Amino acid sequence: MLSGVGDRHSTPTAPETPQDLARFDIFAERYLALQDPTKSDHRNKVRNVRLHLLPAFGALTLKEINRRRIDEFRISLRVQDGGPATSRRQKNRKDAPRSARRKGGPRSPKTINNILGTLRSVLNLACDYELLDRVPRIVFERVAKRDPEFLDFAEADALIAAADPEWRLLVWTAIRTGLRRGELIELRWKDLRLDPEHPGIRVVRSLRKERDGSLTIKEPKGRRARTVPLTPLLADALRGARGDPNELVFPAEGGGHRHFDELYRAVKHAARAADLSKHVHPHMLRHTFASHCYMRRVPPQIVQKWLGHSSVTTTERYAHLRPDTDDELIVALEACGEPGRRLGRLPSV
Repeated sequence: MLSGVGDRHSTPTAPETPQDLARFDIFAERYLALQDPTKSDHRNKVRNVRLHLLPAFGALTLKEINRRRIDEFRISLRVQDGGPATSRRQKNRKDAPRSARRKGGPRSPKTINNILGTLRSVLNLACDYELLDRVPRIVFERVAKRDPEFLDFAEADALIAAADPEWRLLVWTAIRTGLRRGELIELRWKDLRLDPEHPGIRVVRSLRKERDGSLTIKEPKGRRARTVPLTPLLADALRGARGDPNELVFPAEGGGHRHFDELYRAVKHAARAADLSKHVHPHMLRHTFASHCYMRRVPPQIVQKWLGHSSVTTTERYAHLRPDTDDELIVALEACGEPGRRLGRLPSV
């Protein structure tokens, strides 16, 4: 067991000295102790430290972690079983057993960058503690940017129509509001404003599935509540199904929360019933909402607010879907008349 790390019944240990903290293994545990366990990336940080960083750097001091060692670590992550890093969830491997796709294969560049990002966070904190003069340069893997997959307008309508009646309103709400799956499952009638003038949803809570399979209610991702407007037709449908303010909008039988796996299976079933060839899953419905917003020229800052993104940079993944207005904009440069009319005949080229 690492120094300073034990179960809750162990005898308290003395505080670490600066000499202790200079060791990577002890300092990495200090880093984890300072992380917020309620944040969505906490589990990844713990996994990255315990499974990857401690085995690689645990025996070293912080000052011994230099650019060369980090590059060697990156290479070791990239090459596994003699093969280059590729995504373990490529489309042509969807039919492979889940264990074969998720274990034992090469790590994807995105996964490697996630691990390296945690290492950089640990070393940044060490700089703040004045245990390091500077953080060594960390070179990240090149990740090919792929546009998020989404349903076009006809496909979205087909999915809603094909969904089982008990799931149709949830699928419709997901496509028209972009709520995350945990936000949908925890949505309660008191969170909805269904007046005809300004109907909307106040997103203030989300459901999270813990590692042991239990469900906990937390704040939305980013810890910021937001309001998402409702389309008139969806608002009418929700008004017709309205229940007690404290009840769930989309409850399971008996009134409790639906399970995440149930939602996944319901969406997959609707996609098959609608004869859609795309790999449709619950999060794709959020991508669909964002894509439709851009295709209808909703300003990026508004889409960002509706989706609850902390940065508009994340929202701009959908920017390529905005209708091309270049031709219209260039005409504005000559709004006062053609140069030839105002400045005389232009010289021939």
